[in-house]
Amino acid sequence: MKTKSEVKEPEPRWGVKLSDLTAKTGPIVAIILINWNNVKFTQEAIDSIFHKTQPSTRYGIIVVDNGSSTHEVDILRGEYAAGEITHLIENKKNEGYVVASNQAIQLALLKGYDYILQFDNDAVIGAGAIEELLSVIEGNLEVGIVGAKIFYYDEPKRLQWCGEEMNLWTGDIIGLSRGITRVLGRPEFDESKFDHIKEVGYVVSWCSLSRREVWEKIGLLDEQFFFGWEDNDFCLRASKAGFRIMWTPHARVWHRYSSAFALDGHLQYHGPKTRFRFMKKHATKGQYIAFHLWFFGVHFWLATAYYLLWVRRPKIWLRFLKGVWDGFRGKD
Repeated sequence: MKTKSEVKEPEPRWGVKLSDLTAKTGPIVAIILINWNNVKFTQEAIDSIFHKTQPSTRYGIIVVDNGSSTHEVDILRGEYAAGEITHLIENKKNEGYVVASNQAIQLALLKGYDYILQFDNDAVIGAGAIEELLSVIEGNLEVGIVGAKIFYYDEPKRLQWCGEEMNLWTGDIIGLSRGITRVLGRPEFDESKFDHIKEVGYVVSWCSLSRREVWEKIGLLDEQFFFGWEDNDFCLRASKAGFRIMWTPHARVWHRYSSAFALDGHLQYHGPKTRFRFMKKHATKGQYIAFHLWFFGVHFWLATAYYLLWVRRPKIWLRFLKGVWDGFRGKD
């Protein structure tokens, strides 16, 4: 860790200090990153923003350290000059992704930012991506949220996400190949069919830009979703409130899939648990019954085969099983 005397003057960056914003015109974007024991990823994400965003774009960076076990807050303070990280929030414990995000979003609204960009700390942004997102959302006042084309960090031409829909009859996501097709190695790569701006059902919070009016009208992220499905819930609430959800292929991001979906038991527990919560909140009675039939008739057994036979991780399967049980009975 650098001491104060050891901190060198940083190289010129394109980052904008909050004090500089009054000298420019145009909307101000709050870029939100949540750090938890991954400071190297967070630094790479911030640096990509500095170097890939145009000098004329006005933005501030809000980082929430969510109770990291090491001195990662000190590392961030030592690495960046005053103002490069516009706001740094330090939590004493891991409050969960959603609570930490809400802390940053509330601060952004309080400080008067026009737009909020949720950006995963284990991703890097492409050149001009923020400007493209702004172009789409500012081009139509009905658009409340817009997402980017997301690639795998380790396979730069392989698509990870490109705008998808929610099926409230099965609780599944309709879009790129997922589940068993992904496991069997049938990825989809960037093609012309993914090169058109389109309206979608939801965008992932790995990189999504939203106007402040959306948050003011429908409220913050639902903190009942500790990890996962909060972006689905937010987009569905926004859509019901009359906002359009868009996706643009011209804003590009590279995201570390493995860090977000590691077989550590965290996602495997919260994924099914929050899926049940989401369906109970948004599905009709008929859809909720159909979801149970699909989940326990098909999805559960595919997941069981994956954890026990494909990756041979019985302890991870037990975490999945507990998540299913807690979600089914509605445990908080």
